[in-house]
Amino acid sequence: MKPLVAGLIALCMATMPAAAEAEWPGRIEILPVQSRTLSGEEFLRGGAPGREVLLGGELRLPLNAPAKVPAVILVHGSGRILRLFHGISDDYVNIVPCRDYTGRLKAAGADVSLTEYPDSQHGFDSPTSPPLVAVPKAQSTRNCRLKEGPNGAILDAGTGQPYSLKTDPCVAIGAYVGHNAEATDAARAAVLRFVQQTLVN
Repeated sequence: MKPLVAGLIALCMATMPAAAEAEWPGRIEILPVQSRTLSGEEFLRGGAPGREVLLGGELRLPLNAPAKVPAVILVHGSGRILRLFHGISDDYVNIVPCRDYTGRLKAAGADVSLTEYPDSQHGFDSPTSPPLVAVPKAQSTRNCRLKEGPNGAILDAGTGQPYSLKTDPCVAIGAYVGHNAEATDAARAAVLRFVQQTLVN
């Protein structure tokens, strides 16, 4: 770790309240994970090989963790069982399309739920983040409503044109992120219950 980075971390930890400091993980590691990525169209059509990518997986271990820690890897994506956790105040990714999507899946008989947390920004479960951080250059989809078109094309529902994060007029610039300790605790408890009920029992 570079001296400047170490000094900044030490300074932040020294000036944090005790309650906030207790939420910090004991150790954070970024691990390389080989994967493949698909465009929206490839994902919806299925069968595409995608292109190889190298992801950075974040591993967080609690304070005073034992030498061996049981781990559960939750994949962000699609599956037979979906549990969504979303901040109502999220202006990075609007919660409204998630509500609509959850409703459609439920109507189709899917095992899905959306848990909403008030006063919670994008990334509310990141204990290393302050409660509110402005990201002035963020590309936000809060104004976008998307739909699936022919052959897996993703369309702007308002214009009917192919959607692009770089050029679509619905994309807004500037958003916020921030940690909410109460929502984080609630989401972690919900995930733990889900894992125990689904994978353990």
